[in-house]
Amino acid sequence: MSLEKVSVLFYYPDFAPFHRARLMASQRRLKCSHLSLAPKSQVYDWPESMDESDVHYLFPEGEGPPLKKFLSVFSLFPKVLFTLKKLKPDFIFINSYWPFDTILLLWVSYFLRIKRVLMLDSHLKSSTRKRDNLKELYKKFALKYYDAYFVAGQATREYLLSLGVCDEKIFLGFDVVDNEHFEKSDSSIAVAFPVEYFLFVGRFVEKKNLFVLLNGFKTYREKTASVKPLVFVGYGPLKQVLIGAALDLGLRVYDEESKNRFDPNDYDIFFYSGKFYHELPAIYRNAVALFLISKTEEWGLVINEAMASGCPVVVSEQLGCVPDLVDFSGEETKAGLIVRSDSVEDVAKSMLLISTDSRLRKQLIQRGRDRVASFDPESFAKIVEKIVLSHSVK
Repeated sequence: MSLEKVSVLFYYPDFAPFHRARLMASQRRLKCSHLSLAPKSQVYDWPESMDESDVHYLFPEGEGPPLKKFLSVFSLFPKVLFTLKKLKPDFIFINSYWPFDTILLLWVSYFLRIKRVLMLDSHLKSSTRKRDNLKELYKKFALKYYDAYFVAGQATREYLLSLGVCDEKIFLGFDVVDNEHFEKSDSSIAVAFPVEYFLFVGRFVEKKNLFVLLNGFKTYREKTASVKPLVFVGYGPLKQVLIGAALDLGLRVYDEESKNRFDPNDYDIFFYSGKFYHELPAIYRNAVALFLISKTEEWGLVINEAMASGCPVVVSEQLGCVPDLVDFSGEETKAGLIVRSDSVEDVAKSMLLISTDSRLRKQLIQRGRDRVASFDPESFAKIVEKIVLSHSVK
């Protein structure tokens, strides 16, 4: 089979800017298109995807059915079958083995004789909940029906090996962002921001461990007279709870949505809604450090974004990206600070250290840039091509 004739379809429930970057890089090597559930995400506060010829949807109107409910199978199945018969890909790269959208894509693809590649970033530390026995049984059964496995990094590789997957079928380098976008030095922020700050970017949800981050900041504030503020950029159900917790700690809070008068000297904590994609490079670049100290995290793409932007990172040991991006070859070459996810004192110490040691900060910026350089859309596309070559009929 000639590579020029091979058709590749990527499936993610959502379509974000980093999906577009991966798709465009892959299209320079292969005939590729993208499939999503619907233009509007059920989880993320992203703008609706544009109607483009290389992006397809199972449900072009609305958000689609709730994917974790069994009854969604009845509306999903005819859409999956119709779409795959219409697009006729030779390969489908499926984002995860669960929930029901990806389950149906696996089995419909199997019966249509489409080669199946699992894209995955789960690992042994990526869930704090007790694993569901039924789900685990299904997982071990279903894993046998993929032709290859495109995983985020070492943590996911080790997880799949523990489940009996053959190592030679595992390919690393799935979780990448558009590094060139974040390397831009001419981006700016459209709203008033502090000048130097500690930063969190993401959803305000339980697993992000934001109350430990808040308490760590409070402890840091008590240790120094030269205090940098803490900025939260994002959205999510815990926002008002976080604001209340910050006020209870005696911290002064600025909320962009409240239209308070902006004066960086009047506040300790700043809350901003999710910013436009073009503003993120400047938000990262002006930060003292990005903090992602999640209780559990499959990978942590904001770490890629921060490193590419020239922002140091402070992470918990629970992140899937730690072995590949942060702690890949020992203490002397670490590309970030690593803290215990449950330690307020660790967070406070890291804030004090990275805000006062300019030499360390410069080292972490350079190491981060060096390391994330090999996690870019072009490297993603090379692996996609390698997988297709290794599984194409001669």
